[in-house]
Formats: sequence, C-alpha cells, structure tokens
Amino acid sequence: MMDDSAKVDMPDVMITPGDGHPFCPKQNHSVRIRLLEKFINSNSWEQFSNTPDFILAEYLVDCLEAYEKAVTSNRQWHTGRKETD
Repeated sequence: MMDDSAKVDMPDVMITPGDGHPFCPKQNHSVRIRLLEKFINSNSWEQFSNTPDFILAEYLVDCLEAYEKAVTSNRQWHTGRKETD
C-alpha cells in the first residue's frame, strides 16, 4: 500500500484508468514525455545522473514505446492477426 508521502501532486496532469491513462495510445509522444518529466522533476531523480529531467523523460518514453511495439509484434506473430484500433 502506498502512503501519502509517495503521492505526487500534478494538478494539470490526468492520471486515471482508461482513456486518461498516462500511456494511453491516444496520447502522443510529447504528452508522455511531459508527464514523466514532471514526475522526474518533482522527485529530483535527475540529480543522481546530473541529466536534465526532459532527457531522462524522453529516454524512458522511448523505451516504453519500444517495449509496447515489441509486445504488439509478438502478439501479432503468435496469433497471426493484426490488432485494430
């Protein structure tokens, strides 16, 4: 269970299940980066590597999108069908 100290206040960012989920396919690359950039910055995670938060956010989004593509390709290969929107 997460305690209140672990919550991050991000008032202009919607983080809810479904269409509003931060990594919903309907959101574009730059929105995903902005979400992670705010999260990284609010937790000062950039200080460990002395790397700007926007660079870390872009790297993480690229990794997650590549993983999403790999999972989709794997599912298509195993089922023999493409997913449709």
